[in-house]
Amino acid sequence: MMIRLVLLHGFCLVAFVNGVVHASSIYEHDFTGSDADPLNGVAVEGGSGAGTPWEAEAAWFADGHAVVGVDGFDAANAFLPFTPLPNRTYTLSATLTATGDTFNYMTLGFMNNPTVDTLSDQAGGPWLLKRGQQANFVDDIYSALDSTANGVGDLAFHGAFPGATNLAMQLDTSDPTWTVEFFIDGASVRGPEAIDTVTTPITHVGISRYVAPITGTAAEFRLSVVPEPSTVALLLLGCVSWVAFSKRSTCER
Repeated sequence: MMIRLVLLHGFCLVAFVNGVVHASSIYEHDFTGSDADPLNGVAVEGGSGAGTPWEAEAAWFADGHAVVGVDGFDAANAFLPFTPLPNRTYTLSATLTATGDTFNYMTLGFMNNPTVDTLSDQAGGPWLLKRGQQANFVDDIYSALDSTANGVGDLAFHGAFPGATNLAMQLDTSDPTWTVEFFIDGASVRGPEAIDTVTTPITHVGISRYVAPITGTAAEFRLSVVPEPSTVALLLLGCVSWVAFSKRSTCER
């Protein structure tokens, strides 16, 4: 009987630690497709949302590169459906390069009802942008809380980051005020700061190639969620109750 209790304790501890530490993957996409095939309609490769088709403008290809010429000077977006729930922590990230000889940019962001050619600075927020290779702007990275509500005045400059750069945002949906924190190559650069989800509710996540002639690539697209605290608390309470009941049963025999 003692062995059973020891095993029970161990099971509960492992379950509790796993619930606290490990995030649950929603989307994982590494753009393993062909450079000749469009990204539009390609199924997400991993996560609980595996199989969800990308909706993308023709400038985006299945290997993650975006070109100029397919859509003229329009913006080119690629996105997936996403509706955040309260009392969770979501992390959105991707590795971007910006290769065009321009100050225009590649972006990663949360979006509000985008279309494939919605301008990045009108697609909602929060978002991060990486500028192209024009002199005085080479690889500059900025963050913004809400592109439609606050416009360019909300942009914050974080410096130049050459080459492929991992951009990430952590969205905390704890009531009553949601916040976002911005990261570049794993380091926090801004926030947490409150965001307005009433004016621009979040409906999608995605990447964008702003107005031509910007070009670039996307890789390692990820969206994950950490279990809400109440769920973890219920798991622990259940384990404690189970152990207590087992101990009581043992003592009564």
